[in-house]
Amino acid sequence: MGVVTEIDPAANSQLMGLYASNGMLCTQCEAEGFRRITFFPDRPDVLSTYRVRMSGPKAQFPVLLSNGNCVASGDGEAGEHWAEWHDPWPKPSYLFAAVAGDLVANRDSFTTMSGREVALNIYVRDGDLERTGHAMLALKNSMKWDEEVFGREYDLDLFNIVAVSDFNMGAMENKGLNVFNTRYVLADPETATDADYDGVEGVIAHEYFHNWSGNRVTCRDWFQLSLKEGFTVLRDQLFSQDMGSEAVKRIEDVRVLRSVQFPEDSGPLAHPIRPDSYREISNFYTSTVYNKGAEVIRMMRTMAGPDAFRKGCDLYFERHDGEAATCEDFVKAIEDRTGMDLAQFRLWYSQAGAPKVEASLEHSGSTATLKLRQHVPPTLASHQAANADSAADRAV
Repeated sequence: MGVVTEIDPAANSQLMGLYASNGMLCTQCEAEGFRRITFFPDRPDVLSTYRVRMSGPKAQFPVLLSNGNCVASGDGEAGEHWAEWHDPWPKPSYLFAAVAGDLVANRDSFTTMSGREVALNIYVRDGDLERTGHAMLALKNSMKWDEEVFGREYDLDLFNIVAVSDFNMGAMENKGLNVFNTRYVLADPETATDADYDGVEGVIAHEYFHNWSGNRVTCRDWFQLSLKEGFTVLRDQLFSQDMGSEAVKRIEDVRVLRSVQFPEDSGPLAHPIRPDSYREISNFYTSTVYNKGAEVIRMMRTMAGPDAFRKGCDLYFERHDGEAATCEDFVKAIEDRTGMDLAQFRLWYSQAGAPKVEASLEHSGSTATLKLRQHVPPTLASHQAANADSAADRAV
């Protein structure tokens, strides 16, 4: 038995699921877009393998792309052509992708640490090809860096990037078929600033690093969003500092925290990096989940040291490869491999707001004593949690 669905991409004004834009067909399925394509329990813990056959008029859609490896292609009748794609790795439906359009490709290759050759393609519209060189270099550097620093090797024969100006998000890490807005792919000396070049490099790396921290190990549910995003932001930060200046990169990251995340943490929208509830998951793609989430993991790395942290990450990937995991699973792997007790540290995942630290220095002869006192100002989230507890007590 099978399910046949009929949809109208041209009428899809939400740009979630499969939609048409400027003569091109494109998907965006994170977080809950796949249900707009077909009937499916599109929770992130539902992992499936996909075999996709695409067909259409060759003149209008000369390029047909989906996840994984292209296993067959050919021409049909009356100007039609087709392509079959197979992704052997189980994945949640939010990582499904399909693209059909008139595109050209910058083609290259990368040899992995085990000696496999991976074909690399960056697809863009005609006229943009000459501005993809920096993105291709960033991709190859990302693949090499992830092998050397985290031991993560790419796992398909093909890695495709599609960059179009009408993609409705910044970028998306669909397995083997990343889709980008052109802002984070195209760059040349005539039109791009240094910040633009850094942005392309960082976002290319971020989406590639998701292949392991998000795709091979994904989220059990959307409350665990920072499991993939906070961890991957830290990974792209470490990559960018190795490609350039560690000090400059750290200053840039702290500026984002102070200008965006700190106000979020001290205002009515304050929430933990792992929220307890939400009305719409799209509301939680926030600086708190991404940037504060990265800082929490960075603190674990600082306490453990880079080498022990790497061992903890290796254990995390080993334990949960092919699974839908939780933030707790990640912390437990760091604990088990480093010997640290992170019971108190776990409060970072459930506590909203920014702690305030008061410091005082006292001198007594040749001894100086530094005293620290910490408190967390109340937030709307903490008031709501207290009210919920109070209501539960009254009900009991």
